[in-house]
Amino acid sequence: MQDTETVLAIDEGAQWRGVTHPDYCHTNQFGEKERKDRHGQGTLNAIAHNLVKTCEMKASHTINLQQWLSLVPEKFPMSSNGGPEYTASDIAETGTDNLFLGDREHYRSSVVGVSVARFTEELKNESYVMARR
Repeated sequence: MQDTETVLAIDEGAQWRGVTHPDYCHTNQFGEKERKDRHGQGTLNAIAHNLVKTCEMKASHTINLQQWLSLVPEKFPMSSNGGPEYTASDIAETGTDNLFLGDREHYRSSVVGVSVARFTEELKNESYVMARR
């Protein structure tokens, strides 16, 4: 299993949720600094670590299920803390964070799930309306 940066480099033509592939530079730098365990290259722990990171990246950012490299979409259920179970299609359509967070005071998954651009526009409009009240 390759790390996320390698997968991003070879994953030309992927359909990303945003305009381009996600940027994990800050996450990788922070993760390395805060990391307690260092897994040797090629060890089972390193492979599992890369598998989980790549799976999260694909599930969160790739729209086309056929481009998920680290799991079989037809056999993938996901749930958290005994909550509802979601399919790979649910995740590709809505995104992992949106499914788990839902609509909250400071985060509206019903808007973000449709598109980031629309969400940004909604926030601008909402801020404008709130400022005019």
